[in-house]
Amino acid sequence: MEQLVESLLRSRISLLFILFACELSVLPVNAEDLAPLFDESLAPLLYHPVDIAWDDRGYAYVLCQGDATVNVFDPDWRWTRSFGTMGQAPGELQEPVALLLDGNKVWIGDGRHLLLYDQNGHFQRGFPLDGEVTAITASGPDLVLTRSCSGPVGLRMTQSGAMGVPFGPSAGSVTTLPDIARATSWIPLSLPPKILFLNRFDALLWNAKKPNAYQHLKLKRGSVDPGKFKYIISDACVLPDSDFLVLYYPKAHGSPFLIHYSAQGEELQRRKISTNNPPGMVRLSPTRQMILWSDQEGVLRRLRDTSWLLERGGQ
Repeated sequence: MEQLVESLLRSRISLLFILFACELSVLPVNAEDLAPLFDESLAPLLYHPVDIAWDDRGYAYVLCQGDATVNVFDPDWRWTRSFGTMGQAPGELQEPVALLLDGNKVWIGDGRHLLLYDQNGHFQRGFPLDGEVTAITASGPDLVLTRSCSGPVGLRMTQSGAMGVPFGPSAGSVTTLPDIARATSWIPLSLPPKILFLNRFDALLWNAKKPNAYQHLKLKRGSVDPGKFKYIISDACVLPDSDFLVLYYPKAHGSPFLIHYSAQGEELQRRKISTNNPPGMVRLSPTRQMILWSDQEGVLRRLRDTSWLLERGGQ
């Protein structure tokens, strides 16, 4: 009996040691690991970027909500031009939130409208929607977007503007502040051949192939001020090999984590961002530069080393 107890105690101590070692393996991303993308004196000020997309030539289009413009940078992050203006006339923007480049087409989600421009920024046409756009992605030849509405949040649309039947998770009743936060937090992730919808408020995944089952990413929510309902996932982006990355805030004003997930929602690895200016947006460029934006600092930065993203948890 004594040997059994001693064996169990040893096993428990070993398990605790393994768990402690796993916790220590969460490597930090410090301020020195981040570098400015470009010389800010050679480009306009960026007012609250909310999305970045790249064309086939490697040019980066940065959508700024603060002044309703799109700033275009060449592959070496030299500013080349900008387009867009704030207003209510056709082709003008009010509160843009999402950007997608598809061939020579530039799609911008702005409130209850999806606007189409050419690569030179010339307005082509607009498409009214029954809810406010939260994100856009490409799925084969079509677009898939999410909207804040009381029904299914997903909508598939062809390049010509023909809209399919709404699909995806339902936002349900939108009457309270948490309801509104949940309804506006869905974003699509295109992981061919799958389309996933990620709820940034509750850290839930919805899979079109398993429409009746939600997968929880097991991310805990820290304490928040009464009356405030903050997303625990600030942002997310798709990675090579059909993985995805989330920017997770356990506490409203604490240090965030970059967490690498497989397409099945399995956590592969994480990095803790230990800087004075934590980011709110994350994107990965075609050349595998990880781009981070902090509203507090007002600077686009790149992570110097992204090789760990290709390691799939050190395997």
